[in-house]
Amino acid sequence: MTVMASNRRKEERVAATGSVLLRRSGLLRMEVVGELRDESANGFRAAYTEGMLSSGDEVEFVAPHRSGSAVVVWSRVFGHQKEAGFLIRRLREGDGAGS
Repeated sequence: MTVMASNRRKEERVAATGSVLLRRSGLLRMEVVGELRDESANGFRAAYTEGMLSSGDEVEFVAPHRSGSAVVVWSRVFGHQKEAGFLIRRLREGDGAGS
């Protein structure tokens, strides 16, 4: 018998689409264009193919409806596809599409 782990998410996630620009600063600067997979009020999940993001990395992001800063809370790789989950730390004021 297989027992599934309970869902530890505190917020409901909804499917999301669109490009998201992720910029990691610091010693290992990187800019990645990813694709949104889902989002919640305080986070989002994105898939990407270039570069590598790791848990704890801080990024600036620009998505279709909001932008700001976030931290990577988990990441995984399967084949050439990479995915990461982000916790939003700060949203920019305005339309969220960035300038």
